[in-house]
Amino acid sequence: MNEKQATIYRVSRTTYAQRSSTSYFMETQLGKPWALNANKGYNSDRKAWYCKLAWAAYKRQGIDLDYDGGIFVWPSDIARSSETSQIVKYTVKWIYINGEGEVSWTTNITNYLK
Repeated sequence: MNEKQATIYRVSRTTYAQRSSTSYFMETQLGKPWALNANKGYNSDRKAWYCKLAWAAYKRQGIDLDYDGGIFVWPSDIARSSETSQIVKYTVKWIYINGEGEVSWTTNITNYLK
């Protein structure tokens, strides 16, 4: 059995206009590839994204999600940002049923914060 934990965060203290604009920007990026390079300057033409997509979308609204202000934006930067708050933490467990890649999985919500 495999098990992973995941946490969902939200950006706190945003206006409807900021959320709308951020969502629109992210939607316009659909279909573009992801790059594992989290450098803010890498792929500045925005042909590829990593977690800097969320950073870039909110940065356009004047909200910097980068915790340490370095040249990279990592998931831990966004999680540790004073601009974000945890809303749910959950565990996903899955079992490989056979060698052909069939998967059975369950989700267990372990914490919910408002």
